[in-house]
Amino acid sequence: MGCGELSKIKKSQSVPLLISARVSKELRKGETLNTDQNSRLSYRALSVKVPEYNEKICLKFRIFEEFHDLIAQEISSSMDSNQVLYEYITDIKKIKKYWIMFRSAVSYFDLATHGSCIDDYKISDGVAIMLISCVASGKNFDTDILFHIETPYIVFLSTANCHKETIFMMKAWQNLTLAMLKLSGKKIDSLEKILEKFFMLIGQHEKYIPKSNEERDIKKSKKHIKNLILVLKKLISDLKDSHKQMKEFVGTFKAKRSEIEELGELALKKLNYSGDQIVHYIICK
Repeated sequence: MGCGELSKIKKSQSVPLLISARVSKELRKGETLNTDQNSRLSYRALSVKVPEYNEKICLKFRIFEEFHDLIAQEISSSMDSNQVLYEYITDIKKIKKYWIMFRSAVSYFDLATHGSCIDDYKISDGVAIMLISCVASGKNFDTDILFHIETPYIVFLSTANCHKETIFMMKAWQNLTLAMLKLSGKKIDSLEKILEKFFMLIGQHEKYIPKSNEERDIKKSKKHIKNLILVLKKLISDLKDSHKQMKEFVGTFKAKRSEIEELGELALKKLNYSGDQIVHYIICK
């Protein structure tokens, strides 16, 4: 997925942390851009004032792997009809609530920072892109932005005088950090305890020898429990990884600062403020 090859990209060990080396060069055949000027997301690609960019096809959002989401929906629809899982209904609702909260926040930030064209996109990639846009909008790291080693990690004191695309990223980041703040520490511990419950439950089911009239129900129960474990393991892993990424990013920000500021100044000169412009014309300059 992503954009057509705009230019040969040289790898760099500095900021933007090999983002340029991971910008997708695969051209999606058969895709077309919506030219409706009232469609904010689809029209952004056409509004870029770089002639050759209009000739390329670029996704405006990431096509996520939907497997886990489908499982979550299946869990939700089946829990009332499954007696074995009914006593765990509170835990299942909690899993679904947290999953949707985190997944939607990540997707929104991904959209704002144009993660669709970065292979193996990470939250920290999006943060680097956002900060480049902040510099282009005249924000100063010493007076306008606070950095913390714990959530919310990065706080904007004001969005005054910022370009609308920069504000779009800032709001998406605030939305994501709110989800991360709610889903940290004790919340992750509680999810791990729920996971232990389901590991114990599946262990009991694996050992149990069902009677002939129980085989169908036991098979269905095992399927749902395994799906729950799959979703929960993924959620816990993603939450821990997102916090780890941001601790590392903030902890090493001093080493990245000068280059982010340099890229931000270049973005200002080119009037490139949006995620797609920064990915393709600043990072991959």
